[in-house]
Amino acid sequence: KLTARVAAFVLLILPGVAPAPAGQQIPDIPDTAEVLARVRKALGHERMARYEHGYVLEGRAVSSGVRSHARLMFAPDGRFAVAIDGPLGQAAVFDGRKGWARDMSGISRPLQFEDLEEQQMLVWVSTGRWLAGDGSFVLEVDPSNTDEKRVALRVTLGKGVRGLLQVNRADWRPAFMTYGSSSGEYRLEFDDYRRQNGFWFPFELRHVHNGMTDHYEFEALRPAGAKEAQEFARPPQALSRARFDANVSPRLETMRARTGHI
Repeated sequence: KLTARVAAFVLLILPGVAPAPAGQQIPDIPDTAEVLARVRKALGHERMARYEHGYVLEGRAVSSGVRSHARLMFAPDGRFAVAIDGPLGQAAVFDGRKGWARDMSGISRPLQFEDLEEQQMLVWVSTGRWLAGDGSFVLEVDPSNTDEKRVALRVTLGKGVRGLLQVNRADWRPAFMTYGSSSGEYRLEFDDYRRQNGFWFPFELRHVHNGMTDHYEFEALRPAGAKEAQEFARPPQALSRARFDANVSPRLETMRARTGHI
């Protein structure tokens, strides 16, 4: 009896060590290697990685509140080309070494540092690149956010982008991920998994940032052709209506907002 009392006292005074409530089972917490193996098998990752030219998805999007056309091309080695075609069109490209982006004004610029890592996090987790095991990601099971329905993985890419990926135990497919950087917090949701070309892919994505949701619904997935794969190495072009007028003064009138912004 004395031993039992001492053990109970130790449980009370040690921080973070507490018995589970009566009737509540402590969920089994698999290690990181086991989780990755289960997800790879569930998604058919090995089959997807066989085609080096990559794949193309096209469909509908509501981006920045505007209905648009979405096109996503990705390769197993991490290359990608994303294009939103519409009134507020945007694009991002990564050729394996360098990245570029085209903003809503139609002007292209290099993607570097955290800006590039944010795009990589978005595309690479959506397309299964995070399962490659080549060291691009640091992955670790997070017991404190794991329960009987989902296993949580801490995901780190580069120096500034960190996230928490939730994987469903029922089918071992990613459900959603929250991640953040110096630019803010994001939530990425995966839905409508379909099996095409021998592997499973989420045909519906929702990307939430600053209270706004970008919604993507893809209609078909197919292997990329050899010529299409060349798009990975070509930055998106600026719109033809963008030009410089040498007769206009380069001086601009500026005003300061109450927040201090110019």
